[in-house]
Amino acid sequence: MKDTLIGKGVFDVLERAGLREVSRAARIIAAWENIVGEGLVDVVKVSSLRGGVLNLIVSNHSWAQELHLLKPKIIEKVNDYLGEPAVQDIRFRVRSSP
Repeated sequence: MKDTLIGKGVFDVLERAGLREVSRAARIIAAWENIVGEGLVDVVKVSSLRGGVLNLIVSNHSWAQELHLLKPKIIEKVNDYLGEPAVQDIRFRVRSSP
């Protein structure tokens, strides 16, 4: 999926302001459903991208374990989408109950 024209402008402004990781994280969030698929979009959300580590919030421990096994594939899909090896690792955090 390509960035929309408006989105691309926002991402470009963030990059020019020296906020490259913020721009990458925003791009990942905007395309998350396309990256992980419709089936996972409700159980895993992007929290942040810091130092090449993508931080994800997962709905429960079972999903965290399952997604841990898929970590290399998710990293590959995210980096393919970004067009660069921006993500080297993923950390999963289980969402706390309300």
